[in-house]
Amino acid sequence: MISIVLYGRNDNYGYNLHKRAALSLNCMAEVLSDPDDEILFVDYNTDNDFPTFPEAIQDTLTEKAQRLLRVFRVRPAIHARWKSVTHLFTLEPLARNVAVRRSNPNNRFILSTNTDMIFVPRRGASLTDLVRDLPYGYYGLPRFEIPETLWEGLDRKDARGVIEQVGKWGWSFYLNEIVYGPPHDKFDAPGDFQLIERKDLFAIDGFDENMLLGWHVDLNIAKRLRFLRDNDCDLTGSCFGYHCDHTRQATPMHKSTSPMNDFNLFVESVREATLVNQRETWGCAGDDIEEISLVRPASRAYLGALEAAIAEPLKAPLEAGYEFTQYWDRINYDPRHVLPFLLDLLVCEPRDLRIAYFGGHRAMFDLLRVALRRVAFEKDILVCRESAARLGLAPDDAGVAASDEVFGANVFIFDCVTINGDAVSNEMSASDAALVDDLIVSFYRFVDDERARPAPPRRVVMINAIENRFEELVRKYLDYARTPFSTRLRHGFVRRGEKQGLLEARKQRRARRDLRTWMMSTATCQKK
Repeated sequence: MISIVLYGRNDNYGYNLHKRAALSLNCMAEVLSDPDDEILFVDYNTDNDFPTFPEAIQDTLTEKAQRLLRVFRVRPAIHARWKSVTHLFTLEPLARNVAVRRSNPNNRFILSTNTDMIFVPRRGASLTDLVRDLPYGYYGLPRFEIPETLWEGLDRKDARGVIEQVGKWGWSFYLNEIVYGPPHDKFDAPGDFQLIERKDLFAIDGFDENMLLGWHVDLNIAKRLRFLRDNDCDLTGSCFGYHCDHTRQATPMHKSTSPMNDFNLFVESVREATLVNQRETWGCAGDDIEEISLVRPASRAYLGALEAAIAEPLKAPLEAGYEFTQYWDRINYDPRHVLPFLLDLLVCEPRDLRIAYFGGHRAMFDLLRVALRRVAFEKDILVCRESAARLGLAPDDAGVAASDEVFGANVFIFDCVTINGDAVSNEMSASDAALVDDLIVSFYRFVDDERARPAPPRRVVMINAIENRFEELVRKYLDYARTPFSTRLRHGFVRRGEKQGLLEARKQRRARRDLRTWMMSTATCQKK
């Protein structure tokens, strides 16, 4: 019957977002009763290495809310198409259209609303029952405000109790004030409850995706819907809508200086319902948008991957030291200890991610490969053909590739230990010294490539670049996170704006060193 359409981002937008969103999602689920009802949340432009917002607050959602939620993840790569023409991190019309296009076709209505609304049916019935037999039309509600201190005190998982309490407060504390809007819609702030025939939204080509600056998206759709019918329908007699106010903190949308969509262009001057220019593309029609189920969250896949990769439990606590003078070039790690932290950095990334591995520590490589396959990464880890033998790989094994393909990856992992997983040191074998040399050369090439690329930065993960020669590279060339020693990880991005040519400079230094060595050996021979 109803597809509720919402959008957001895992960024704590506005004060106490997690609390008001959980209240809203749980209460919305509580008032839905048809088997086809659904709540569609478009997670728009959350950083790739973060979980979606609903995943992040999953433990605060009721079982019913988790079951009804369908989460669509719009990655930053899609938002990048509009990044240069908007100050916003989320684009409302595009996000709503992604959900509308993928909504259940069995449902008659799309309810376009927001993750801070609580709906209180006035006759005790579900919202589904209230709208089931409505005549054809577009329906709205006035928005009643709830002060922050009131909604902050509510139990977010007691949906039925919250609905009853808010309904009482509305009368007891004089919250129920109907604010009428401009001629384009009956009520002020109509975007918090716009109940629209699904077929009408498809007929008019969805929300206007040219509205890139915020505000008036609701008035635009209301104005365009008027060309399909000649009246605004009011559900106030059946349901109240309460808004969890969140203006203690001025968000990018609410600052007095924030740019807005042109009211005259997108409302006053609108003369037709349809948007021919976006008819074939609205809602990311050509994009494969990820759908995430909270019944089978990424955290469950992460646990399953660790269980599959790590066969035996730890028998006694691991031990390590961390002090410059005593442990320089003495630190190693157990791959089974590092894997949970390494996989944690990757598990939220797109499943078509290309990961490049540089190193010769086969135990770490094998664990990571098993874990990534278990969490459904689609492509094998990339390894340079020249170094595949160190990992026991044949030249034609999956993932083994030419250097140019490997350096075209999205994420780069440098494993800074010897072939057997020992600490790098001056006492290394010749084969380990060659491995370390290759690691440094590959790192320099990666830095040079990054500084030359106009594309968004690519993440680099350094395993065990701690208290050894690789830590100097991290400090000198990366903007990195100061992660705990125990993780053995340093991760971040190449510092831009500095000179290129690190690899070439290293080649020149090596040539000068080799020349000095040759000259010294020649002089020694002549003396003899």
